[in-house]
Amino acid sequence: MSDIINDPVFWSFFLTTTTAFIFGLVKVLAKSKCKSCSMCGCKIERDVELEERLDEMELDKKESSV
Repeated sequence: MSDIINDPVFWSFFLTTTTAFIFGLVKVLAKSKCKSCSMCGCKIERDVELEERLDEMELDKKESSV
């Protein structure tokens, strides 16, 4: 057990995996269309309608420039 604790390869793998998981979770939460989200005692409320309008405006800009 103490070999794993002192192994830099293990810690590198562990930190990389944990960071990738957190970034993946944030990406999924950002793309979701939930109006409110509560996790670990933290509650987030978003204006989903405004975000949808902004997304549509960005798509219109991209389509008009093509």
